[in-house]
Amino acid sequence: MFALATTTVAVCDWRMLKDNLIANRRVLLAGLIGLLNLLGLLYSSNIPKGFALVERSAITVALPVMIVMVGPSKEEVDRVVYFFTITCLVACSYCLVFSLWRVYQEGGLVNQAKMSDRTYYYFINNELTESALSISPIYLGLYVNLCIGYLLIRVFIRKDRSKSSIALLLLLHFFQALIFAVSAILGLLAMWSLIVIWLALHLSVKKRIALLGVFAGLFIALTFSIYNIKPLHDRIFVSLEYDLTRVHVSNWTGITIRLAVWQCAVEAIRDTPVFGHGTGDAEEALSKAFKNRGFELAEMLTMNAHNQYLHSYIMHGILGIMVILVVLIFPLYSSVVEKNYLLTIFIALFALGFLTEVILVVQKGLVFFSIFYPLLYFPGVQRR
Repeated sequence: MFALATTTVAVCDWRMLKDNLIANRRVLLAGLIGLLNLLGLLYSSNIPKGFALVERSAITVALPVMIVMVGPSKEEVDRVVYFFTITCLVACSYCLVFSLWRVYQEGGLVNQAKMSDRTYYYFINNELTESALSISPIYLGLYVNLCIGYLLIRVFIRKDRSKSSIALLLLLHFFQALIFAVSAILGLLAMWSLIVIWLALHLSVKKRIALLGVFAGLFIALTFSIYNIKPLHDRIFVSLEYDLTRVHVSNWTGITIRLAVWQCAVEAIRDTPVFGHGTGDAEEALSKAFKNRGFELAEMLTMNAHNQYLHSYIMHGILGIMVILVVLIFPLYSSVVEKNYLLTIFIALFALGFLTEVILVVQKGLVFFSIFYPLLYFPGVQRR
C-alpha cells in the first residue's frame, strides 16, 4: 500500500490536478460535509465516535477529487447511471423472490412473529428489503428513485421510447410501490410533478389537455388503491397522536415516532444554538432531551434526529445548517440554468430525504451522495 501511494505521488501531474480542481471546483462542495465534521471534532466531547464519523465522511472529499482527476464525459456518466439502474433492478428482483420464498415457507403473507396492532407483510417495506439485503427501505427507495428519474428523462425528455426503457420504468415503479418508504413515495411524486411541468411547457394546448386527463386518471387510480389496498392504507392513514411515556414499540408508527423525536431535537438545539454540540455528539444531546421529556423508548433505541437538517444543527449549529443549504442550493440553481434535469431530481430527492432521515451519517447514504453528487454536478455532464 505504501509503495502504491509513493508511486502515485511520484507519477501524478500535480500542476494539472490543481488546474482541474480549480476548473471543476464546484463538485468539491460535497467535501464541505467531511470538512465540517473534521472541524466539529475540535469541540466534540465524544472523540472516538466523532472520529468514526469523520473517517466515514472523508469519502465526501476523496471521491469528488478522484472524479475530477478522471474527468468523466457525458456518455460515461450516462453509462454509470444506466448500470446503477440495472443493479437496482436486480436488487429489487432478489428482494421480491426472497419475500415470495418466505411466503411459501410460512404459508401466509404476514410475519406472525411481529403481529401487534401493525401488520408486517413479507412483500412490503421493511420485511421486503431488510430480510433480503439488510438495507433499510428508505435507502433502497432513494436509489430506485434516482433510477426512475433517469428513465423518466430518457422516455419523456430525450424521447427514448424503446421497449427496454419503458419496461424498466414500469418495473421500478412496481418495486417502489412494494418498498413503500414514505420519503421515497414523496420523492416519486415530486419527480412526476417536475416531468408534468416540463411536458406542459413544451406541448401544444391540445396535448396539454390530454396530458392533464391522463394524470388525473392516474391520480384517481392511485387514490383508489391507497384507500382499498390494506397494506398501502395501513402505511398512510395513521393517527398522529402520541404519548412520550409509552415504551412498547407497537404503540408507535414511523410518523408519530419521528414527530416525537423532532420535538426533542428542538430542545437539544436550544442548549447550544450557535456552535452545536460537536461531531458525534448529536445522539448524546438527543438522549439527554429524551430523558428530560420521559421518552424512554427513543432513549432505549438510541435514536437519531431522523432529520438531516435538525441533526446538522445539533452537531454544528448555524454553520451546520448553512453547509447543508449551500450543498443543496448551489447545484439546484446550476441544474436549472444548465437544464441538467437529472441533477435537479437528485438534489430534490436528497432535500426531501433529509426531512425524515439522517442520510449523511450512515455509509449507505454517504457513499451514494459522494458518488453521484460530483458525477452529476460535473460541468457539462448530463445536460438533458
